Amino acid sequence: MTRSTMPDYPLTVAEIVRHGVTVHGRRRVLTLQPGGATRVASFEEVVERAGQLAQALRGIGVGPGERVATFLWNNQEHVEAYVAIPLLGAVLHTLNLRLSPEDLARQSRSSG
Repeated sequence: MTRSTMPDYPLTVAEIVRHGVTVHGRRRVLTLQPGGATRVASFEEVVERAGQLAQALRGIGVGPGERVATFLWNNQEHVEAYVAIPLLGAVLHTLNLRLSPEDLARQSRSSG
């Protein structure tokens, strides 16, 4: 008899985050800031801030199935959005900062 390594519960973003905080909460998350400075936070702090962002988004009416576009560099705030938006059941839509305004408008209109 083969024993499965699959968990007995759904592997959701919320479950991955819960596990991450439990097992790796004190680990450092390093992100680069403009000018090359490094920002340091614990995984626990990043998740706490992501929870605050999720609450703020919920407060303005974002819910399951809604699309939320981000227009950020790869920094801590973007990591927090990567956690917060799926936790709401919303869909994360990252926009490419290097696209022309015309291409951004087209991508935004056609993302649904």
